[in-house]
Amino acid sequence: MNTDLDTLKSQWQNLDAAPSKADNREEMARKIIRRGIASRSEKIARFYRVNIALCLIWVGISGTFSIERIFPLWLVILMAVYFGVMAFLSFMVLERVKDIDLSRMNVVQAMESVCRLQKARMWQKAVGFALCLPLMVCLLAYFSRVSSVMLVGGIVGAIFGLFIGFVIDGRIRRQIREMESELRDSTLP
Repeated sequence: MNTDLDTLKSQWQNLDAAPSKADNREEMARKIIRRGIASRSEKIARFYRVNIALCLIWVGISGTFSIERIFPLWLVILMAVYFGVMAFLSFMVLERVKDIDLSRMNVVQAMESVCRLQKARMWQKAVGFALCLPLMVCLLAYFSRVSSVMLVGGIVGAIFGLFIGFVIDGRIRRQIREMESELRDSTLP
């Protein structure tokens, strides 16, 4: 019994004095950071998958608007083009998110991938706003010709949509900032 206790004690002391303990801590910290970045990129990817699905659903719904003659054909085509382009751009951003693979990348490559993700998001937002503004003007002009209640509903819907978009964009930007911060922290000694 005493020899078992002495053996256990010596193993414990060797564990404390082992030079690889710092390396193990460093490796554990890297694994935790990788998991954090992977979960953040998965959250962003999930958003863009849902966004693609919603855009494609709206392309289909736009087609039913023309069949039911709710909107004029030219307005339906504008809506379908807008949502189709946004689905394509969301797919391109999703591909940039999928490019962030920490199992195959070093920190510099991961940072470059995050920068490419930010650039793709910037293009998506710029093109989205550029296409959305004429569509909203056309929709509001059409609503004003139909009834003032539709116009007010369209304006309120646009305001709520803009607010929701800013909140979602802020969440995604925060996820990306945290990814960058964790990558920077992983390079520090």
